[in-house]
Amino acid sequence: MNNDDVVDDEAGIGLIEIVISMFLVALIAMAFLPLLIRTYSTTSLNTTTATATQLLDANVDAIRTKATAEPTCLALTSFVAATPSTITDERGITYEPHRSLVCPAGYPGTAEARVWITELGDLDVVAEATTLLYLTRATP
Repeated sequence: MNNDDVVDDEAGIGLIEIVISMFLVALIAMAFLPLLIRTYSTTSLNTTTATATQLLDANVDAIRTKATAEPTCLALTSFVAATPSTITDERGITYEPHRSLVCPAGYPGTAEARVWITELGDLDVVAEATTLLYLTRATP
């Protein structure tokens, strides 16, 4: 068989086909780009919420433990007024817990403790909880 017998059928992939294929792949990639960006944003928000919720839970548990050990408004007010420690996650975001307490008008009674978490330097609440505590008296 010699070269004269080869049929000129343009066998193989030409430059035009490669460019068109690359264009189609780029279109498909651009279609998925908003989905990937939204997924990253949602993951970041979920991580922030989960970390804030863990810190919130730790603070509520500490208030409940203090109320069980010393069920007085004075002891609980001083505990709630103390500055709670902040926490920084692996992304470098620092979370700051805040606490407040409303003592009952009469004793024994139910006090309301509120805990909320913000990012350091920001006023937007990331997580928040309110718990009720049974107090026997105002002072020890």
